[in-house]
Amino acid sequence: MVRLLPLSFLLPLTLPALAQQADTVRLPDVCIEKSLILDQTIYKSCWPLGQTPLLDNQCPEHYIPSLLPLQEQLRQVAGVQATPYSGAPGTGEVVRIRGAASIDSHVQPLYVVDGVPMFQYRFSSFMPQEANSPYSSDFNFEAGSNPLLSIPVADVEQVQVLKGAYETGQYGFLGQNGVILITTKRGKAGQAPRVHYAGYGGVQQARHRYDLLGARELAEVHNEANRNNGYDPEYSPAQLAAFGRGTDWQSELLRTAAIQEHHLSTDGSFGTADTQFGTRYYLGADYLRQTGIVLNSSLQRYALRFNLDQQLGRRAHFSAGLSYGETQERRLAQTGLQQAMPVALYYLPMIPVYAPNGDYATDYDNPNPVQRARQNYATPRNRRLLARGQMQFELLTGLKLDLRVSLERDALQASEYEGPRVVSSTAPTDGQEIRQREATYRQRLLNPALRFDRTFGGKHAVQASIEAAHWQRDESRSVLTFGRGGLPPFNVPPGRNDFGYSSYETSQQYQAITARVGYTYAGRYAVAASWQRNATPLLGGSEASQYLPAAQLSWHAGEEAWLKDRGIISRLDARVGWGVTSNRGNFAGSHGFNQPLGGNLGSYFLFLDELTTQYDAGLDVGLWQNRLTLSAALYRRETDIRLGIGSPDESELLNRGLETTVAASWQAGKLSGTSSLAASFNHNRYQRPADAPIQIFVPGPNFVLISDQPVSTFYGSRYLGPDASGDPQFASQNREALGSGLPRQLLSLSQTARYGRLSLQFQVDGMFGYQVYDPNLALLDVPTGYFNASTRVRNRWTPTNTNTQVPRAGASYTRFGQVSNYTLQSGNHLRLSALTLAADVWKHGARNAAVFVSGTNLLVISKYRGFDPNVSGGEADPRQAGLDRGYYPTARTVAVGVRATL
Repeated sequence: MVRLLPLSFLLPLTLPALAQQADTVRLPDVCIEKSLILDQTIYKSCWPLGQTPLLDNQCPEHYIPSLLPLQEQLRQVAGVQATPYSGAPGTGEVVRIRGAASIDSHVQPLYVVDGVPMFQYRFSSFMPQEANSPYSSDFNFEAGSNPLLSIPVADVEQVQVLKGAYETGQYGFLGQNGVILITTKRGKAGQAPRVHYAGYGGVQQARHRYDLLGARELAEVHNEANRNNGYDPEYSPAQLAAFGRGTDWQSELLRTAAIQEHHLSTDGSFGTADTQFGTRYYLGADYLRQTGIVLNSSLQRYALRFNLDQQLGRRAHFSAGLSYGETQERRLAQTGLQQAMPVALYYLPMIPVYAPNGDYATDYDNPNPVQRARQNYATPRNRRLLARGQMQFELLTGLKLDLRVSLERDALQASEYEGPRVVSSTAPTDGQEIRQREATYRQRLLNPALRFDRTFGGKHAVQASIEAAHWQRDESRSVLTFGRGGLPPFNVPPGRNDFGYSSYETSQQYQAITARVGYTYAGRYAVAASWQRNATPLLGGSEASQYLPAAQLSWHAGEEAWLKDRGIISRLDARVGWGVTSNRGNFAGSHGFNQPLGGNLGSYFLFLDELTTQYDAGLDVGLWQNRLTLSAALYRRETDIRLGIGSPDESELLNRGLETTVAASWQAGKLSGTSSLAASFNHNRYQRPADAPIQIFVPGPNFVLISDQPVSTFYGSRYLGPDASGDPQFASQNREALGSGLPRQLLSLSQTARYGRLSLQFQVDGMFGYQVYDPNLALLDVPTGYFNASTRVRNRWTPTNTNTQVPRAGASYTRFGQVSNYTLQSGNHLRLSALTLAADVWKHGARNAAVFVSGTNLLVISKYRGFDPNVSGGEADPRQAGLDRGYYPTARTVAVGVRATL
């Protein structure tokens, strides 16, 4: 017999009045706490795997550290897409919530860590003139590391995703792209000191490789191409016989790599749980090392965190936090526009790695992939400091004064190395240092607030707050270029013997005032509203104010007398919301983008002013005392896009969608578990009036913003197949919309199960309804005779094989270099993102130990022929979604580890 168990930890309870309808991500190594405020009573429930709900947040530690990056765990929430820039160690990831609400160059949600907005800035470029270059990539090594690398998953207590109209509206000019709240761990009142260790070690390999021809087969294609074009064969029969498979350049660059992580922490408290002067603390240290599956790439991370909470009598409370993270990387860099891994796909397998004299072998002085990987690289070092302090004082019953201060400092140093572009007399393993870059970003925040929360007469709950925020942001950048070839130095400060030096500094201030009010009657009917005024520095040094309101109505029908004790329906909440946000708080270095003028005229910088209005309605149902829960939401989001502050509306971006989550907790004898299925559907459209004065272009020839089409529409030619001579045919010279790189459907299944001492956890994710453009395959799929080819060309057109889409050997590939329905691929896929099997080996009271084996990215079901269908070669630019450059393969990871609490 299977019976359902309560499920309060999977779906958030609806808070009255100022409630935030947050979706909580269940991290594998934490126990989620939920709270519901009704009539001034706080109910806490903690639901460990396979256990009965407990009070007072006393959570047994059954969870195991996750190898999956924090962003990729967000896929558990309906409507959240997480896509890495590449498979490189420490790579960034774009997180899109409810589709793309902006066409800005760098679009990410707001990350709020322990109540403080963080990580809104990234080092997209060191100098202003370098910003927003077309086809930016993660291998522009000045971009710095993924900022969330500085927060180990083991330090995280809870993650909440805010995506609703009212929830994001409260954040105003910061909330346009959704909000992710990260709460780090703290000690618990009345808890004796404990020590925790969690660590693992494992191996990584490329999950998938391109299927390419070997040397002999490629040489035969080249000979055939020459014959078809009226030339003599390039290779003799003796050469063909001697070639064999040749050099597998992917194997030369790819390797089995090691990964290890160790996390040590201690937490506890001084004084009893009811003391007026109790102290709680948490101290954690983390070390991560990853060698990288591509030659000459690696990552090391060091992280420290300290959290302190101090109760100062009945009315005052002080908390503080300090964290430091440092990453040291080695990244493959680009030589000109070419990077080692894509070159490995094109490079002829007839060429060996080394010539007989020990030099690197090359194709017409074109450095081979191994030479590029060893000699062209960068060594960025990123140091990130986060400090915060908060003082709360209860002035009167229900009235509190709250003061927060914080500092975020990010410092990046990067050296770039480049080898000779022609064959040298030796085969050096390293390149010559050609450039040093330094950048520093500082954010200081002052955030005072006055909050009121009180219930009158047992039925009337009133909440109100007013808070101010002042940000001071400073950044500085410098580039030092060393002289080469005896060129004289210029623009050099005294004492420097180098080729060139440039620097840049800027400082900006931002202010915001936010007011919130809420009223709940008898825990059933709630209304909430917020209003924000912000002052943003604009171009030319002026300031412009914005007014951003939000509101929500909620009905907690499950608390009605006629439904409360029915038994089957234990919870029924309905809500409708409305909110206005903007992109004024997008402080990223790549805010806005360069607008091309066409031809050789260059470009000019556009500042995008976007205002987003969102409407949504939601329903949450709990059945059989929340053993089975269902949640659904409909939304509509409209973004008005203006080219510059105060200009007339130029265009609009529209998103409509449906999100639903079904979750259950069950038990069959000694086997118990939880299941959660999240699905979402998104309809994205860009709309532009026909008489708009300025057309917004997209970097590169393969993407364009077309009215009544999704953002990131692929713009290309329709391929008709080979003609009677085997040459490619296209419908016309005019290009058309061929699909979008933004997925229309997202799916995620999370499952946990426990039997005695054994536990199993896995996460399966899916993305559907989108296209991927891989410029590598766009040329490898055509038997040109100039470079390597994919195995698809085995089915090329010949006089005896005319029923094929692949043109003849030697056919022109000019139009294949652009997007067409021949080169686009479906990105539809299902992925086994994470799988963990754990066993408890020892337990004595609160002390325990477990061992586990875990894997990530183990299986992908897809017809995609590149490295991975879920990659964003255009980084966080929504206009270039679906671009796969093939810079770095994604890795399959298998690891074993141990977790213990003493």
